[in-house]
Amino acid sequence: MAVGGQINAGKSTLVNALLGRDVAPTGETECTFVVARYMPSHQDRVVVTPRVGDPYEVLTGPRGGLPVRDGGLGRAPGEVAWVDVEFSGGEMPLACVLVDTPGLNSPNHDDDGSIAALGDADAVLYVMPHPGEDDAKAFMEIRDGVDASLAGRSGRIGVISQVDRLPKDPRKDPWTLASQLAATYGERLRAEVSAVVPVVGLLAETALGAEFTERDAELVRLLARHDPGEVYEALYDDDEFRHWEDGPLEAGERSRLLGMLGIHGLCLCVEHVRNGAMGSYRLLAHLRERSGVDRLVETVRSSLGPRTDWLRAASALTRLTEAAWRDRNGEWLLDAVEELRRLPVFARGALREALWEVESGRLRLDAGDVEALRLLVSRASPGEALGLPPGAGRADVARAAGWETTRWRYVEQDPTRPPRLRRFAGTARRLCEGYHPDMRR
Repeated sequence: MAVGGQINAGKSTLVNALLGRDVAPTGETECTFVVARYMPSHQDRVVVTPRVGDPYEVLTGPRGGLPVRDGGLGRAPGEVAWVDVEFSGGEMPLACVLVDTPGLNSPNHDDDGSIAALGDADAVLYVMPHPGEDDAKAFMEIRDGVDASLAGRSGRIGVISQVDRLPKDPRKDPWTLASQLAATYGERLRAEVSAVVPVVGLLAETALGAEFTERDAELVRLLARHDPGEVYEALYDDDEFRHWEDGPLEAGERSRLLGMLGIHGLCLCVEHVRNGAMGSYRLLAHLRERSGVDRLVETVRSSLGPRTDWLRAASALTRLTEAAWRDRNGEWLLDAVEELRRLPVFARGALREALWEVESGRLRLDAGDVEALRLLVSRASPGEALGLPPGAGRADVARAAGWETTRWRYVEQDPTRPPRLRRFAGTARRLCEGYHPDMRR
């Protein structure tokens, strides 16, 4: 699963949260310059795969993660294809390899590597602090760069990050506004993503990581015991809190808490302590609940979990197709892949993507064709998928399969139709041929 988005969208912060360990570099400025693949292991190890030459190991960065110092990768970022980061410890809420990608629209590098990594992944989490036209454009680039049989929309989930920064006053609860924003953009982007989920990435990273200690909980208790009016004024914004020299905490302590919690998280923790919470365990549990990360994890599991094998297989077919085109003698492989694509499980997955694009208005079909497409996507029985009542006989199925094959061949061969629609029509035609008793191989 690849994590993508614009520069400084909060991608690496979300990656750390979902890894359960702070191994991806984060900061107020751009920190991710190469595609990094994170995977649990029995050891901490970083392996660099250059664009030219053999892979090699380098020293790990802080806490066993990606090196952040200059020259830590042994080559300039532009000379690196990707980096594998193996790490021990931590409990990942999602059992998958997470791929962190450089931010899009960065002045420091082009977007080709990020778009390729996002298109190559089995599934994508696309992170958006404030969804806009650049994000919609990025979705189109990702979609256009992959084969029509891939998961498409069903394998993409939008994440509205940095939810705590939505209100003008960071001390206020952002979730009403965040939920409205997620609903709005879930509808606007429904042709591109299967869901849009809001998350406070910083709180998720702290709640699921190991950085927040009992000493930090004690610092929060000192704040909670201080004059409430003074604390509320000091928590007006980051600068106000950093320069609050009359408060109970030292400058380094204030900076540490701010880095882990932000103003919104600090307000949550102080209020929770005043309501009787004691100790880091209860504070972290509260932060996790208020971060929205569990909803994101559940969305990923419910949307992608039942289709994990299909996602992997669809990606594998695309890679095999690419390999066949690179080989002068690859015709036999193209034929084998084409045979696999005839399987209904692959065809219906691709046509599900087509239906979403039709319903969103990106592709246009006649009403009768739309209804025929819906049946092909939603019905597993050949007769019912072809519009026949349950229990239809062999002759009726053959006749209906012939009609539907002709329907989709007409769309496929129509030069006035968009190429993407013609590819989908070809998939529908092959599926209908597969339903014809006399056309099956």
